[in-house]
Amino acid sequence: MLRLVVLALAVGDLALLLAQAGRDGAFDMRHLLAPAGYTGAYVLLLWYLGKRVQGGLADPILLSALIALTGIGLAALARIDPAMLARQLRWFWLGVGGFLVAALAPVWRYVGRYRYLWAASGFLLLLVTALFGVELGGARSWIRLGSFQFQPIEIVKILLVFYLSAHLAEAKPFLSAPRPGGGGWSERAYLGPLVVMGFLFVFVLVAQRDLGGALLLFGLVVAMLFAATGLIRYLVAGGLIAALGASLAALFFDHVRIRFLVWLDPWSYSRGYQIVEALFALAAGGFSGTGFGRGLAHRIPAVETDFILALIAEELGLLGACGLLFLLAVICVRCLAPAFDPALEDVERLGALGVSLLVALQAGLIVAGVTRLLPVTGVTLPFVSYGGSSLVASFLQVGLVYNRLRASARSEAGRGSGVTQWREV
Repeated sequence: MLRLVVLALAVGDLALLLAQAGRDGAFDMRHLLAPAGYTGAYVLLLWYLGKRVQGGLADPILLSALIALTGIGLAALARIDPAMLARQLRWFWLGVGGFLVAALAPVWRYVGRYRYLWAASGFLLLLVTALFGVELGGARSWIRLGSFQFQPIEIVKILLVFYLSAHLAEAKPFLSAPRPGGGGWSERAYLGPLVVMGFLFVFVLVAQRDLGGALLLFGLVVAMLFAATGLIRYLVAGGLIAALGASLAALFFDHVRIRFLVWLDPWSYSRGYQIVEALFALAAGGFSGTGFGRGLAHRIPAVETDFILALIAEELGLLGACGLLFLLAVICVRCLAPAFDPALEDVERLGALGVSLLVALQAGLIVAGVTRLLPVTGVTLPFVSYGGSSLVASFLQVGLVYNRLRASARSEAGRGSGVTQWREV
């Protein structure tokens, strides 16, 4: 498995070198700095996990997919702007550090104990953003502290996963009634807090004009509710509510209505320039792509965030885009592993499920927006799009799952050796 990790590092380094050489038209020794920073961060992480931490490289497949994906993401930004790459590399180092902290800290012992604290903290973060945040890209979703700014919703996503996993772990027997109303008062008592919390979060995000965030968090609530109970009625009800909410938002909010009109006919509106150029980029890429530095997708507004996939699809082709989505799929699947481990508590299993769903939903929304299956939502592609808040939060999410993968590995090692392992509480 170590060979797979080395191969992933080689893929990332090669992508970074090719992207910089394609951008500048020739290779330069300065192009080695970015691969050195990228490789150095992961070598330190792998060394520490492999040599100093019990459980070691608990899931080399997950780590390999993560390494290759972030390398391709950094390469795409290197293709656009060297200064942007330098800033993202600083956030990348912070993200790798955050991954290590999340993987080692006893976070999960507190998740089930303070579920309403997680929900209240997330709501207050969104409320502060709505009242005092700054508007960038048409949405008031940023908090600025001097020269530093971040998107609180990236933290809110993790807090919501904590709340949902803790709440559903307790509520699952009552919400899994085999027929509507079969759970009686108990079912309504446990479903009520979910409905209220979901409504409050979505309402504040819509007020901020962060439509992508609203759809993402609502989809996470519905998907986790369905996954925890296995009842299709929750999924159907969630879909109907989402459709009704989108219709009402388009009716009462001009910015929502404009997004729908641009989605339906981007050629008739000046604001459709972004999606039209993205479609041209997808078509120009063909199967194998134009090669790094030979495409024109860098002309797309906000290509480094909302439309990074269009740039990759043009310069690496359908083959490269599918490879990138395959790496995301591997991360989602490997994050599901703790959800099927009977040795873990329900809170931990549902938490791993929530992280997997969060990454999958976020990737699905941005892919649907770039390919015009859905209106552009403004969410970022995990580990690939430019943005420190998103990158660090994504590392933290996967680090939390890796925390439980380590616990499972230690448990299996104890059973195999006949030694009793004391489990974290």
